Amino acid sequence: MAPPALTVRFSPLGGIHAAILDRIHAATLTIHVQAYELTAPRIIAALKSAKARGVAVSIIVDASNTRRHSNLYSVLVPTGIPIAVDERHHIAHDKVLILDAFTVITGSANFTNVAEYRNAENIVIIDHLPTTALYTANWLRHFAHSTKLVA
Repeated sequence: MAPPALTVRFSPLGGIHAAILDRIHAATLTIHVQAYELTAPRIIAALKSAKARGVAVSIIVDASNTRRHSNLYSVLVPTGIPIAVDERHHIAHDKVLILDAFTVITGSANFTNVAEYRNAENIVIIDHLPTTALYTANWLRHFAHSTKLVA
């Protein structure tokens, strides 16, 4: 099997959001999100757009999002995107996107404008089926024990 193809981006202003948006726009089958914070308007809009073009989008967020970022729900829940709140852990601190069962985006960066424009953050994009399978299995475990929100 071929080794993983890796792409790395750093912030501030190092192209984290551009790389994430490129991959979301290119997704054709599935996007699974695990987010401590998900507030970046362009990322939220891209997820909505992916759902509208037929991509199966699903999101897990940390419980703090329900208290601090209720606009996330007013924007995404009506789209029919399944959103689950991981309350099992003190902090669900994951920052992961799994795209088309082949690509993982992970790193220190939350999906926020602060991560792109002000913080020192990073992402690693991993194109590798075996690695993606591990992340998908972990995502499914967390989704199973999380509280689902309904529109």
